[in-house]
Amino acid sequence: MPVLDFALPVTPLLDLMKQAVIVTDARGLIVSWNSFAEDLYGWRADEVIRRPIASVLPAPSDASRTEIIFSILRRGESWGGQFTARTRDGQELEVFAIVAPVMDGSKLQGAVGISTPIPSIAPWPHGVDNRDTLTRREIEIATLTASGETSAEIAELLRVSVRTVESHRFNIYRKLGIRNRAELVMLAFRHGVSVHNQFNRRAVSGLPPNK
Repeated sequence: MPVLDFALPVTPLLDLMKQAVIVTDARGLIVSWNSFAEDLYGWRADEVIRRPIASVLPAPSDASRTEIIFSILRRGESWGGQFTARTRDGQELEVFAIVAPVMDGSKLQGAVGISTPIPSIAPWPHGVDNRDTLTRREIEIATLTASGETSAEIAELLRVSVRTVESHRFNIYRKLGIRNRAELVMLAFRHGVSVHNQFNRRAVSGLPPNK
């Protein structure tokens, strides 16, 4: 199977997303690695191109994650969640990622992944009126909600039920003292949380943004 040719010319375009974007072929060989991935993980693109992503990115403590993700991608489904990555100097880094398949009919041709370090999505305020702080899962759902994803889309990305998403959102609104998505978006910008195209599956898959 040849290395995906389509990924190589678009690498400069991937930098427009302002997030670490990595593209692999169906075998998991890295074919594109943008400048934000270089900054986040420490590897230059020329050091990782054509190498298996399993040998570069996952920390030893999370080594089985790659095969789990690719088993989901082969079904034509996206994967979203937290995993432990490894930087070039061997440090472990907690990141949140969305990985979308590139399909040719029912056959997997490659994958496009966007990742961001957990600390970079954590400046949500620690609640109001002495309420509890947001949990890590609530931070994920708050960011996805603010970026425009529906409850059904978030449930699919995080592989939980819609009811679970709605329950988390209720708690998020209660803890932050807000009433709706619009107030959540305003609160995100007020506290410097980037939501545009950060975890948005539509940006990954090339679909138009939600209205």
